[in-house]
Amino acid sequence: MFQGPFRSYQEKIHTDIMDGYFPSELQSRFPDGVTFQVTDKHKEVFQEQRRWNDLPGSGPDYKFLNRLAKSAVREGRIVHIRGAVEEALQGSEENEMPKEILVESPQLSKEQSTQNIAVSTLRIRSESGDKTYKVRMLSSETLANLRHYLPLCRAPDLASYNIIRPFPYCVYEDDTCTLEEIGLVPNAFQVIRARSGGGTNKQSQK
Repeated sequence: MFQGPFRSYQEKIHTDIMDGYFPSELQSRFPDGVTFQVTDKHKEVFQEQRRWNDLPGSGPDYKFLNRLAKSAVREGRIVHIRGAVEEALQGSEENEMPKEILVESPQLSKEQSTQNIAVSTLRIRSESGDKTYKVRMLSSETLANLRHYLPLCRAPDLASYNIIRPFPYCVYEDDTCTLEEIGLVPNAFQVIRARSGGGTNKQSQK
């Protein structure tokens, strides 16, 4: 991407795309979205280029990190050099896979012995993107039920939020609707966004 290095499938940008969500990494560059061009290269063998293997050139081979001093003294302070460089090369924590938290409806637990019950499995990305709530509910339960279950695994002060379907874009605000009525069956992906202000309880699309 942007003529940059090969990206791991475990990075957050790929999990965003696979979940149907426009990658947060690209939102500042493309605030109105952008069309992705996909090229099928599954028949090509990827040749890994390690980030700190032997340095090129003549003379003895050295490991890049091993050539760095572990620490140095600058202006009377100890500066840790090798650890900081290694951390930068390995990437930041924001590219890690989001943590998945399982939430199950009490109503579903009661009905599990019943045959042919309709179940919805929702995967909901948190505001920061570092957590995904995997919620299993009866399809007959409502958005109000969902809003009741989410605080069980979230901080109490994170109550004011919108539940959004990224594509096609839709904000779910009518809490009286059942999951089945708004098409969140049998599986669906949503994201949570903090509310910027007050609003009426209605579904909005664009």
